[in-house]
Amino acid sequence: MRNQAFEQASVEVLRKRLIKLPFLVVAVFVVLLLRLWFLQIFQGPSYRVQSENNRIRLQDVAPFRGMLFDRNGELLVDNRPSFDAYVIPEEISDREELIRSLHALIGLDSKGLEEKLGKESQRYAFRPVLIKKNLSREELAIVEGNLFNLPGVMIQIKPQRYYLYKELAAHLIGYLGEISETQLTSGSYPDNKQGDLIGQAGVERVWQRNLNGIRGGEQVEVDAAGRRLTVISRRPPIAGQNLGLTIDKKLQITAEKCLKDKRGSIVAVHPMTGEILAMASNPAYDPNLFLEGLNRAEWARLVTSKDHPLQNRAVAGQYAPGSTFKMVMALAGLEEGLDPREEMFCDGKFPFGEHTFRCWRKQGHGRVALHRAIVESCDVYFYKLGKRLGVDKIHHYAKMCGLGVVSGYELGSEKEGLIPSSPWKLKRFGVPWQPRRFQPPSGRALCWSLRFRWPG
Repeated sequence: MRNQAFEQASVEVLRKRLIKLPFLVVAVFVVLLLRLWFLQIFQGPSYRVQSENNRIRLQDVAPFRGMLFDRNGELLVDNRPSFDAYVIPEEISDREELIRSLHALIGLDSKGLEEKLGKESQRYAFRPVLIKKNLSREELAIVEGNLFNLPGVMIQIKPQRYYLYKELAAHLIGYLGEISETQLTSGSYPDNKQGDLIGQAGVERVWQRNLNGIRGGEQVEVDAAGRRLTVISRRPPIAGQNLGLTIDKKLQITAEKCLKDKRGSIVAVHPMTGEILAMASNPAYDPNLFLEGLNRAEWARLVTSKDHPLQNRAVAGQYAPGSTFKMVMALAGLEEGLDPREEMFCDGKFPFGEHTFRCWRKQGHGRVALHRAIVESCDVYFYKLGKRLGVDKIHHYAKMCGLGVVSGYELGSEKEGLIPSSPWKLKRFGVPWQPRRFQPPSGRALCWSLRFRWPG
């Protein structure tokens, strides 16, 4: 009896549970249907885009930068292909492992790569991050052979600037450097983005927009490993404009040969048009060095060097004028009534105040007039002429000749020269012009009135 009662109770419990089972099954199916609706209908477009992005990758196609020629059509600056390595942060499965692999394979700096990937992944995880420019053939072969084990890594071929003659006219042509955050946010470079190289000096900087060109784009189908399969669509880039410069390559080479192992500058200007035919400044630098990116130590060596290779001495150097200023003195004298046949005696020295100035010819030139004084560059003649004219008249005619003002050269930081005058000294030092208290700098003086506190 007990067994029969127990069995009846068990059947009753089972029957009650079976009655609830259909409701449970229906509830499960309802939840699954709601989830499917949410994924396919509500979030369907988002997942569809992500799916397409996993299969189709958008890649920029960099334009060829405009080439530079001299006045005779001689090529000075060209482009050549550069194989650049990029990483897409969104596709990285193990960042630390990827960084270790890249360091072991091609020697990338682990710390710098970690900072770059971390910074970019927080902003645009889908945007390719440049990790190394201009891979060598060996590095390219290593990366291509290990792409399957380097998720997120891709290779792009881009045109790279190539300065055929290295240091030749480097200060005039300028160089390229990676665009900075400040430049990106300034709004002055709407056609550029992070990783792009832009002109940082000289012609490359001033005509950046003309030379830059317009980038193109490709829709590329890739496999699960990120390997390129086929190009779905392509918008070709538009190359930058070629520019012809006024300089003459042969004359530029000659000027730079004259400056070999010396510090200084040479500028040749067309007297009728004002065109710059040559502009050499030495020591110089190789603009190709900037294309691969200088590390901090290399950059520090350039900017702290006593030779100042980055300085364009032709426009930024400030020096005493030397004997070239004698032509200004001659013009000033003639305008003030100097008889060109009048002779002045040169015995090799000119006492003035508490100092005696010397002529370059110790025994002197004897009696000389203007023409011979110019031909033989007689210092004493122009010392005496300077004393007769006075500092303010010298200042007046020097200004009329265009000295002491900027020339309008637009390719670099030009510094204007200084033509001293009595008002200038009174304003600068608070004392009037007092030639007797003059203490000249070391070295042979060429014009006493202009060497008074002349800036170095």
